[in-house]
Amino acid sequence: MKLYISLALLTGACLSEDSPQTKKIAKDSAEFVRMKDGNKDGKLSFAEYTADIVAHDKERIRKSIQEEFRKSDINSDGFLSLDEITSPRVAWFKCADKDGDGNLSNSELSDTASCSDVGLSTDESSKDVLSNLK
Repeated sequence: MKLYISLALLTGACLSEDSPQTKKIAKDSAEFVRMKDGNKDGKLSFAEYTADIVAHDKERIRKSIQEEFRKSDINSDGFLSLDEITSPRVAWFKCADKDGDGNLSNSELSDTASCSDVGLSTDESSKDVLSNLK
């Protein structure tokens, strides 16, 4: 009963216990539990409830990290050197430091959106930054 009330409140509907919508919710909920209930005890643990979400997020995070690694690996050797790790941060700082004084003021720090992609690509400007650090 609590499940039906919660779903009704979430949808803004007031469903009676024997309405077709409530019966469909009950059927769909039972199927949901059956599919996710790994130990078949009729209830879902947090791990069972979130297993597919966690697996999906792990894959999304792995791909994101792979892409950032690829972008940072300026010479494409499959490794990140200290220069490759440092150069994007130096390029970003130089972009954000509008007055070139070597410090970021509150206003410069507040206006860093224009520098969000600086130094994070494999284009020639990133290679130039890397070569200037040596």
